[in-house]
Amino acid sequence: YGELREYRAEFEYEKGTRYFRQQDYTSAMHVFEKVAGEYEKTRFGPWGHYYLGKIAESINKPDDAARKYESILKQFPQSDVIPRVLLSLGNMHFNAERFDVAITCFRHILDAPESAGDILPYAMSNIIESYESTKLYDAALKTTRDFIERFPTDESIIDKKIKIGILYSKLGYYDQAILQFQNLINEAGSSLEAELRYNIGEAYYNKGAYQQAILEFLKVPYLVSKQGKVNWTATSFYMAGQAYEKESKFEEAISMYQQVID
Repeated sequence: YGELREYRAEFEYEKGTRYFRQQDYTSAMHVFEKVAGEYEKTRFGPWGHYYLGKIAESINKPDDAARKYESILKQFPQSDVIPRVLLSLGNMHFNAERFDVAITCFRHILDAPESAGDILPYAMSNIIESYESTKLYDAALKTTRDFIERFPTDESIIDKKIKIGILYSKLGYYDQAILQFQNLINEAGSSLEAELRYNIGEAYYNKGAYQQAILEFLKVPYLVSKQGKVNWTATSFYMAGQAYEKESKFEEAISMYQQVID
């Protein structure tokens, strides 16, 4: 089938992706340069350029990677690789704390969800973090709600529901935040109970309800049986101490801080 260039291009592309997954970047680069050069006019040509950008990222040449991604956006605006290019470029800007530029990249993906395919949830998650980093909490909240509605069975769905509560709190909607966290305690299971109890306490603390905050913070070390990935006990003792200070109960505050030290 030597005359069927589209298939020859695909064979080369698949060979390159195998080298890439094996982290054999030298061999992968050789193959993708061929795909991007000899087969540039096929569907796989832009993908060859894309993987050359990914290789540059992988070998710690971010400037080369960024230039490659920018050139793909200009040369191949109709290619099906564009959403992945935008995602990679957005992630690079996010990691460099250029959040406004990252948001622009992710926004382009969200504006054409039908062409984003399986990367759409990643783009939505990343733009939520970008919005939060730039204190655009309303936009983050809206996108998080959209994510939950669009991907109700996603593995990160509980984290997104917790994010709703955190964003309520950051917007000053403390009662809604508390209700959100309380409703999640049974749904999330024991592994997240400590985090949720802590978040409830923090919402009360930010609201100025320090006595209620203390009660919630102290549920973490004394009532929660399982901590999950993060141990929230020390942080809860500390915040209970902070709340006692707000109440001018300094001996109780000292007791909380001593618990952390012990």
